Amino acid sequence: MQFTGGDAKKYSEAALSLAKKISYKHGIADAYYHLARYDYYVSSYNESFEKSEKAFSLFRETSDTNGMAFSLMCLGDAHYSIDDFREAIIYYDSSLSFFNKINSEIGIANCLMSKGDVS
Repeated sequence: MQFTGGDAKKYSEAALSLAKKISYKHGIADAYYHLARYDYYVSSYNESFEKSEKAFSLFRETSDTNGMAFSLMCLGDAHYSIDDFREAIIYYDSSLSFFNKINSEIGIANCLMSKGDVS
C-alpha cells in the first residue's frame, strides 16, 4: 500500500500559514518538519530536503534540540531513500549527537536503527 498522505499536507500547510500569521516561530518549524516528512513519504525528496533544512534552522533559533535532531534524522532518511548513504550517515550522526545531548533514549534508538539500515 502506498502512502497518499490524506489530508496531512493540507493540515500542515494550514498550520504553517497560521503560525506565520501570528509569528509563532516554533510552530513554523514544526509545520516545516511535518511537511518535510510528508514530502519524504510521497518520495518528493528535494522538497523534503528544503523543508527539513528550514525546520532545522528555525528549531536552532528556538533552541529546540529535539526538533533539530528530528530534522536531521529526516534529512538522513531522505538521503537514504535516494541511495546517498554517505550523506545519510552524516545526518544520522549529527542527529544522534543532539539526541545524546538531551538524553532522548527513544530518539537515540530510532536514530541507531536508521543508521543500521545504511551500514
